Amino acid sequence: MEEDGILHRVGSPGIAWTRVNTVEAVPSTLTPLCASAFWDDPSERGLRAGYAEIGVLPGAGARLPRSVDERIMAIVYGRLAANVDTVRGFADLMPGTSGDSVELSIFGSLRPGVVSEPSRRRYPVIAVKMPYAISRLPARVHATRRRVDSWWRARTIARPPTNAWQARGLLAEASAWFSTAMRYHVEATMIAQAFFEQLASVSAETGHEGSETALCTGYGGLEETKVLQGIWDVSRHRIPVGELVSRFGFLGRGTGELANPSWRQDPASLDRAVEAYRNREAASEPTAVERAQAVRRHQTVADLLRGTTATNRTRIRAILALAERYVPLREVGKAAYVQVLDAGRCAATVLGDHLVREGLLTEPTDVFYLGLDELLTECPDDLRPVVAARRVLHARFDRLDMPLNWVGAPVFDEPTEPVQATTVLKGLPVCAGRVEGVVRIVSDPGRFDFVEGEILVCVLTDPSWMPILGMASAAVIDIGGPMSHCAIAARELGIPAVINTKDGTRVLRTGDRVCVDGAAGTVDILQRATTERSND
Repeated sequence: MEEDGILHRVGSPGIAWTRVNTVEAVPSTLTPLCASAFWDDPSERGLRAGYAEIGVLPGAGARLPRSVDERIMAIVYGRLAANVDTVRGFADLMPGTSGDSVELSIFGSLRPGVVSEPSRRRYPVIAVKMPYAISRLPARVHATRRRVDSWWRARTIARPPTNAWQARGLLAEASAWFSTAMRYHVEATMIAQAFFEQLASVSAETGHEGSETALCTGYGGLEETKVLQGIWDVSRHRIPVGELVSRFGFLGRGTGELANPSWRQDPASLDRAVEAYRNREAASEPTAVERAQAVRRHQTVADLLRGTTATNRTRIRAILALAERYVPLREVGKAAYVQVLDAGRCAATVLGDHLVREGLLTEPTDVFYLGLDELLTECPDDLRPVVAARRVLHARFDRLDMPLNWVGAPVFDEPTEPVQATTVLKGLPVCAGRVEGVVRIVSDPGRFDFVEGEILVCVLTDPSWMPILGMASAAVIDIGGPMSHCAIAARELGIPAVINTKDGTRVLRTGDRVCVDGAAGTVDILQRATTERSND
């Protein structure tokens, strides 16, 4: 397989890679522009700066590493992948967590035979830097979110670029903002993960094992809940669709890739979701569900504290208060970087139109096959050969059936394991509850032919899936962990969810009747569909 410096990096044998977490952010094959401007070096800089700020890395460690093996993330055959060994190594340097714990919670599984190798060599530095970084983190995350939101509204909604010079400036700004947003996002993710583990520990020690999923919900003000409330308000004619777009137009299907249109570019893609929400009962209003989840959390807290000593109650209340402050930050940070990406999308669209008018490109979408440096400098006379070669390579990478996990180099010629006949599907329990219902397999949230009360079965979700998740009675997801997007969203919506089933979309069929047990992490197949119904 030929290589391209933008879309493919080669690592050494023995290094473990995974797409379990990154595929949620970028499910598709990256285009060269999206890779070079955001997900490659800019993202790496931001991630490493986040680890350096809490003391896990020395200041010099925040620089880009020379070797792919030392990177946190890399682009392999056009797909964004996380370096499991690097992330595990960082976790083993941190107090309160471990490589094993992070691999299981962030990447959804723990490889057999791999054990944590904890080290206290960074503890003195972490002891000084981490408390300061943690104390400032909420203010920084929210300030970054506000600044990005204000900048995005001004530069893409109110005053979008009208010429190539302005578009190049916006693209450069977006690339720089992405590093900042990723810096605070990784810090928020690490801290949220640590507090989730603390909640799990407290639940187990008080005899309420598994209640951590109810303890980290109902906080109110979650980004995804705001999106759903906006769709609800449009469906009730409280606000025009333009107002929804001005707030959340940066979202859309697969918004981790610039070439995919956002709601800002295609507001008509919201029409079916708005229509579906129009006839829903008042009790289903997102803010009402949010209040119900808050009541559920308070009841779980009361059950947890009942019978504990006064000393333990004080300690547990402190952990709960800190979790309430820090766990929601992960989704705030994610919204910031998704919004930054849409500003880059806006700039690229203008540049594509300009280069076509100049006769340098054949069609506007060719711009996505150029690199950041190529666009920020004077373009050569003819970009068509470069674009043509990269389109061919991108299409070749896109046809590859990329595995989710591999060591060394991914293997493409392994036959897919046949689906085993079973009546019970198992995964990770991420939101308790027991629901019987009819399955609908969904591969594209934009089609939106989902019927309220059905059980959503899909490979993964991102924020653009919220309209469907808001109508589902339960969710069964192939990929993810307790802190993945679907797990967090399901807990806020109060729907039972089983995640990381690996092959739920292959085992189940649209029309099957199942029972989802979100506490046990099981999906019982009660009755197969009587007629063949095609999956989405």
